[in-house]
Amino acid sequence: MIMKARTLKFLGLLLFLIALVSVLVTWNVYNKPHHGIRFYEIPVTEVSEEIKVSVIVPVYNAEKTLERALDSLRHQTLKEIEFIVVNDGSWDNSAAILERYARHDKRFKIIHQQNAYVGAARNRGLDEARGEYVGFMDNDDWVSEDYYEKLYKAAKKYDADMAVAGKIFMVTQEYPLEYINFWPKDEFTQTDVITDLAHYEDVALGYVWEKIYRRDYLLKHKIRFTHRRTIYEDNFFSTQAYMYANKMAVAHDVTYYYFRGVTSSSLNSGHRPIDEAPEMYVELENLILNAGFSPEETARWRNTARNIRFFSFIDYYKGMMPLNRYYWRKKINYYFAQDGINFDAFE
Repeated sequence: MIMKARTLKFLGLLLFLIALVSVLVTWNVYNKPHHGIRFYEIPVTEVSEEIKVSVIVPVYNAEKTLERALDSLRHQTLKEIEFIVVNDGSWDNSAAILERYARHDKRFKIIHQQNAYVGAARNRGLDEARGEYVGFMDNDDWVSEDYYEKLYKAAKKYDADMAVAGKIFMVTQEYPLEYINFWPKDEFTQTDVITDLAHYEDVALGYVWEKIYRRDYLLKHKIRFTHRRTIYEDNFFSTQAYMYANKMAVAHDVTYYYFRGVTSSSLNSGHRPIDEAPEMYVELENLILNAGFSPEETARWRNTARNIRFFSFIDYYKGMMPLNRYYWRKKINYYFAQDGINFDAFE
């Protein structure tokens, strides 16, 4: 009888442990953050007739981070949304991942093209966008679930051509570093934005992925990305966007997660002087001169562009090998000798 009681007690304990493990596994599957489409998730088979925001995502060899990015998009609280993903000549498993997501969620439109770099990929997305507003996200980043809904509501509340997120989390492999944007108000007029840009002291002004833009004004003013191969293509687009926007609204309580990992672009290898930022800034200078502004406005925007390119040139220079630095200085002095940049101060 004693042996039988012990056996029953053992079996009871075993069944309890099995049940506990089952509960923990179920909780883990359904509640713990994960990446990738799960068997229990219902496919999205319809796309809204009215698109409030089109999100454009350029993709290049992003198989390690892509599912996390796409998951944050498909779980957005804004329902009137579409995702235009441009596969820019990836040779890893990115294309297969994209097609799997598109089969599960009809809001994803996948475009495959030969590698033309990120500016050209974003322009391709702009050509396909149908939304009232347009946003951009990088293939290794992610956003809070209410990100595009709150950005859209802020833009509509103030009838703004642009809306910007109030919070960015800079995330590295080792630790998260919170970075709060310096937008102290709910809205900025065009004059306010010019004043801030004239004292260009923060790279956040050049970002495009923490904003949405009214598509009509992008079309009206022909605001596009450069096709040149440069890591500073955001500055080309952002400067034009600030130049023409009526106002910018701020959504303070949404978060963009910017992953500062190793770039998948071969452009940055060794910080080579092949980056076409100098040529891009020549184009930007010409756009400002031919924008039809008053002499005072033209001078103000030319000064802004000079400040922006100074930070770009120095930032790139700091990460270069000595031989590359020589060619980079020579290139800058060819195009912008008038800027008088003292590279020796940053050796």
